[in-house]
Amino acid sequence: DDEVTSRRNTESFDHCDLIPNVLRGVKSVDTSVVVMGQKLAVPFYCSPTALQRLFHHQGEHAVAAAAARHGTMFGVS
Repeated sequence: DDEVTSRRNTESFDHCDLIPNVLRGVKSVDTSVVVMGQKLAVPFYCSPTALQRLFHHQGEHAVAAAAARHGTMFGVS
């Protein structure tokens, strides 16, 4: 209860300079990845969440079409 860990963590940052590199070298960013041998344009894919027709009248068909349009995949359960 003497917060030794908190004090040591704070002290360790006193000896470290954090220099952010925000928006450096973003002229040609490639977010594509290869998942199970298939190249995706973005590093994520859609998964089924059940009851998708509550949010769109086409349900899983709409999610699959959106995934294809954005260069990613849609998994099935």
